[in-house]
Amino acid sequence: MRRLRARTGRRGRTILHDVELELGPGAAHAVIGPSGAGKTTLARTITGLHPHAEGVVELDGQPLPLRLARRTGEQRRLIQLVPQDPLGALNPVRTVGAVLARPMRLHRRVDPADVPSRVERLLADVALPAETVTRLPHELSGGQRQRVALARALAADPAVLVCDEVTSALDALTAQALMELLMRLREERGLAVVLVSHDLDLVARHCDTACSIDRGRISWAGRAGAVLQRG
Repeated sequence: MRRLRARTGRRGRTILHDVELELGPGAAHAVIGPSGAGKTTLARTITGLHPHAEGVVELDGQPLPLRLARRTGEQRRLIQLVPQDPLGALNPVRTVGAVLARPMRLHRRVDPADVPSRVERLLADVALPAETVTRLPHELSGGQRQRVALARALAADPAVLVCDEVTSALDALTAQALMELLMRLREERGLAVVLVSHDLDLVARHCDTACSIDRGRISWAGRAGAVLQRG
């Protein structure tokens, strides 16, 4: 990602200024900074959801359109967002099984006959019981919904996961368990993970590299420990 800029509107205020970010397969990179610094805008821009952006986003050396609508189905599949608010992002009238099956069918990564068994394996991957398949989002705890959101992103078989404050609404023990799960899946699948977070302890324990954003600009970048020391 090079020279990435984002605005509040077509002619609006610039909220990201020439942001640079690079990570390889299996890497975990944290994005930290104060509220309003531009962290969520960066996550949305990487995933193609911010409508007013400029610059270059590449995957495996190939440039991607900055607008999600202009990306191919394969390009959309390879970069997946795990949102901060899974209750707002999950369809309230679809069961967990239907939520997880949809990206498999959409991206045609699984033979239709194998979708139910793949859904079952995904639930096991994110440490949810098999009976969760019939539950609706409002019937789950916050930690369970976040695991479902993670499983939905994994259902597309992505190369990159962009996680936007995925532990912010969780208690400390649930947040730690979710991060341990995420890092295990990263190692097993070779996923590159971009973790937007305000929890510096979790970042220090689980991320290799980090950057600190302030007022839309990267102020520090490097090994996670060094960046955290500089703030």
